[in-house]
Amino acid sequence: MKTIVLLFLFTFTHLVYAQKTQALKSRYFGTYQGEIAAYKMNTGDEVINIQPVAISIRIAKESISLDIGQKKQEGSYKVLFEAEKYYVIEAKLEDQFSLERIVIYKQGNLISRDGFFPQPSVYLKKLKK
Repeated sequence: MKTIVLLFLFTFTHLVYAQKTQALKSRYFGTYQGEIAAYKMNTGDEVINIQPVAISIRIAKESISLDIGQKKQEGSYKVLFEAEKYYVIEAKLEDQFSLERIVIYKQGNLISRDGFFPQPSVYLKKLKK
């Protein structure tokens, strides 16, 4: 009987801990800027050269916005997990089916955004206030 109770308590506390949502610390809020490098895209009929373009990501307490060139999108995010040296967040932006994956490094005021193929990934630096 004791083992059943202990097993239940262990399982219950593990499930409660696993459901805990993590919050991003306020020092990581702000605007980050960078540039997506030039790349080539094969359309099947031809290869198109894509020029470099500016990218800006603004992270707030409960929202995120992404500006790539003239395109502006807003949405929400959640922290997937926190590691020793970085956070990984997943952003759901308006009018976009796929989720954005962003890594926020705890040192150096730096984030990285995974690009959608064939777009390369990019590092962005936090702007000073």
